[in-house]
Amino acid sequence: MLQNGKLVYIKLDMAHLEINVLGISETRCSGEDDYKSDGFGIIHLGGDESQGGIATVIDKRTSNYAKRTGMRVTDCWW
Repeated sequence: MLQNGKLVYIKLDMAHLEINVLGISETRCSGEDDYKSDGFGIIHLGGDESQGGIATVIDKRTSNYAKRTGMRVTDCWW
């Protein structure tokens, strides 16, 4: 997901294939963060050296459900 534009293709594919929640391994992202991109919720956890790492991408509808209920994106999983 570090390469420029990969997240764009992930979001397009999720919408096209009607995938609500997608888990990704070996993301090579360092640290941890949760944020929104074009309505999609993204949570990523990685080590200090940008090795390994996992991410979860949540579609707009599921992300909006969490927002309506007052949940943070991370409340869905932890």
